[in-house]
Order: sequence, then structure tokens, then C-alpha cells
Amino acid sequence: MTPAADIPLKEPTVSAAAGDADQLERARIDASTRVPVLMFYASAMVWLLIGTLLAGFVSFKLHSPDWFSDVSFLTWGRLRPVHMNVMVYGWASMVAMGTAIWLMARLCRTTLRHPLIIVTGIWFWNIGVVIGVIGILMGYSTGYDWLEFPPYAAVVLFVAYALIISWAVLMFRFRRGDQIYITQWYLLAAFLWFPWLYAAAQAGVPWWGHSNDTGGIIPWSPEIAHSYREIAAEKCARWNKVAVITSVHQQYGDYVGFACMWPRNYDPKKAGRWW
Repeated sequence: MTPAADIPLKEPTVSAAAGDADQLERARIDASTRVPVLMFYASAMVWLLIGTLLAGFVSFKLHSPDWFSDVSFLTWGRLRPVHMNVMVYGWASMVAMGTAIWLMARLCRTTLRHPLIIVTGIWFWNIGVVIGVIGILMGYSTGYDWLEFPPYAAVVLFVAYALIISWAVLMFRFRRGDQIYITQWYLLAAFLWFPWLYAAAQAGVPWWGHSNDTGGIIPWSPEIAHSYREIAAEKCARWNKVAVITSVHQQYGDYVGFACMWPRNYDPKKAGRWW
């Protein structure tokens, strides 16, 4: 007994003309998204190659740390965060956004109008990544994993993302048909949640750690190995106190603890700073 005899099959009711119309519609959607999606993928491939070369260089530095150790921007403490951020914001983010734009257009059954605006956003995103990489190499890293880009690079990324996300939202707004796939909701949620999460994370990243008049912490990174005492002293000097280092955790992503104390033989009442 064959399956064909048990399960009756019938021909699809869709006419050939309707099938041709669907194919023509998909072809128009793909044509409208071709330039921005290919640019997303091309940029991502370039960043992937750069990140791969950086990964090899960083791995080699672990075995030969003295290699180019006299060049500040080629030290392990700066190259590693550059590699990590290039892979996240250069490679993974651009592949994800390119795929999401194409999926949103297909699922909404609408063409992408004025694709050059998204192309402008892609250029701004690449510029933001370049600015962030240069900032880290120059020593302006925040010291927090995955958030090492300086704040001014994050501003450029937000401008780029605003140009990209606006067109994704517009495609969802002017979708054809009443049916909404769960994938569309996931894509829309991802587009809207990323800027909120990234902005909240950036707002919570201090420039040189948390501190008050009693002390604080400084995020540890190899580039502050010889300067954390000066950073702590500058923090405590705002209250006319001296910094005392209480703990040093020399692990990337950890912290240096310090306490702000009155100098010896210093009387805050006589100095008029009793509060």
C-alpha cells in the first residue's frame, strides 16, 4: 500500500496568473532592497576581515607581549577591545540589520522606497565604527566590555541607526494585507529595543568610574595600569582629599578600588570644610 493511495492529493487552486503576480511582487521587493542589503553585507565582510586579522594579532600578542610593546596603540589592552567591538558593531550588527531589512520588506509585502536614505545610514554607521576604533586606539576607551566606544562615537551610531530603523518601521506601518507574522513582531521589537538598551548602557558607563567623597572604583583595563593612581587622586582632589588605593584587580573588566581620606594633620573645620 503506497502513501499516494491513502492520502488523496489535489491540485493547487492558485492560478498561473496569480503565481506570476506573486513572483513579480517578490522580484520588485528584492530589487528595491538589493542596494542597501548588499551594502550591509559588503561592509560586514570588510569588518569581518579586519576583525579576523586583529584576532590573529591579539592572539600572537598573548604569546609575545613585548612585540610592539613600545607602540601604545598596538598594545594588547587596546587591540583586544578594538577586535571585540569590530566584530560586534562592524560584522554582526550589519549582517543582522541587512537581513532584518530584507525580511521586513518580504513579510510586509512592500517595496523599500528611497533606499538611498538607508545607504546614508550605512555610511554613517561605518563612520561611527571607525571613530570608535580610533578612539579606543588613542586610549579613550570606557573600559567596559562591549561598550568601549567613546560617547562621541555612540552619537554617530545613533544617527545612523535612526535613519535605518525609520524605514523598517515605515515598512511595517504600510504593510500589505491584514495578516501579521510573529517574525515581524520580533523584528520590530529588536529594532526598537536595541537603541533603548544601548542608550541605557552608555548612560550607565562613567568616564573614569564611580566615585564620591569617600572613594570609588575605576574600571580596570591594561591601558590604565600606570595611571590609575593619578585618576583616583584627581577624583579625591575635588573634596581636598588624598586617594588611597584599597584594591587592585588586574583582570580585564574588573576594577581598582580607592578611598578618599583627609590628609594627615588636616583639620576640615579650620579649613571651613566641616561638611
